[in-house]
Amino acid sequence: MTSCPLYTNKKVKDEFNDIVKAFGGKPMSDDEFKDFDERDKRLDTDRQAVVAAYKIWDLTNGNGIERAPNG
Repeated sequence: MTSCPLYTNKKVKDEFNDIVKAFGGKPMSDDEFKDFDERDKRLDTDRQAVVAAYKIWDLTNGNGIERAPNG
């Protein structure tokens, strides 16, 4: 099961978007966080960056890429 970032928390949203940017994508908007159909409109590298970010987010149990789950 994929964990969804709590995008209404600015720190969480920024950490997730840092992962998206690390994979070459543009930061996600609130609308994209809320609606899969909006995210699905992304193309090529931008779309792959979001998919990768969600995989990383899930693998790290919602921690950014600079923190381990144990802190």
